[in-house]
Amino acid sequence: MKILSDHLLHFLSYRQCVASLELDQTFQEGIYIDASIYEGAWIEALSRTYDPNLGLNFGTYLNLAALESVYRVSIAASALRQVFQLWDEYTAANFPLIHFQIIENDQSFVYEVVSCISNPALKSQVLDAYFTFIEREFNLMLTDETQIRIEVPSQNLAGYKKNYRYRVKGGNAYRFIFDGPVDSIGINPNSRYDFFLPYPFFYRQYRN
Repeated sequence: MKILSDHLLHFLSYRQCVASLELDQTFQEGIYIDASIYEGAWIEALSRTYDPNLGLNFGTYLNLAALESVYRVSIAASALRQVFQLWDEYTAANFPLIHFQIIENDQSFVYEVVSCISNPALKSQVLDAYFTFIEREFNLMLTDETQIRIEVPSQNLAGYKKNYRYRVKGGNAYRFIFDGPVDSIGINPNSRYDFFLPYPFFYRQYRN
């Protein structure tokens, strides 16, 4: 399985991880590398930092890095369902370690983030990271009127509650839950100026 090297580079740029990692390779942006290299970088960082919230903290950092980008997702999408489609297509092509499942009916719309990583401890950390990143992006792209309920597969919720805007409770999966259909939910027009993604190739792909 291959992933876009940008994901590894974002991870290595995280100060806590850079201080504890020693890689014998230098990776360029915009190339595809074996997912095992990315997983190995995480495993080594976890063994050196002993930080149970490494994924959660990295997800918060990813959001800060995103704000430095000039590539605005709102240029490519004007409605929430469009965003889901773009994220699904992007991860399938560039970061297949995670993907998304949608469960919807008249009462609710559930957006679940899942991973194919086999190592349970590593899987939970990577999901923590990207779930947190997505929560931050929802925080930027959606208006205050749009409410989301969050479930995470943990009963230790202090770190999530500290970093998340939306209400969070323990569950058995990583889920964003919207009340009712999402077709009428658009992107906050103000986000055209301050909602960014740290994926240059993502923007280029949908700009053309």
